[in-house]
Amino acid sequence: MGRLAGRPWGVLSAGAGKPEFRNILSPAYRAGASGYLAGRAIWLEAFGLYPDWQAMRKALEGGSVDYMRDLNARTDKSATPWHKH
Repeated sequence: MGRLAGRPWGVLSAGAGKPEFRNILSPAYRAGASGYLAGRAIWLEAFGLYPDWQAMRKALEGGSVDYMRDLNARTDKSATPWHKH
């Protein structure tokens, strides 16, 4: 897909849950994706704790950050650098 696109492209989380989005990265990177764009996959669980702002903050600073670090490590390891398209 990366070859056909002829330009960098990324994976959109599109509201997928954390495990589902994590699982789609490997095949996307094999197909030539250069990265990801995610919102709800990262923060949705924390927002389920509303209106407990302290719990939300703790979830964002803990699990959400850990999840992003994992996504970034997978991206660094397997994604096609944008300048190679």
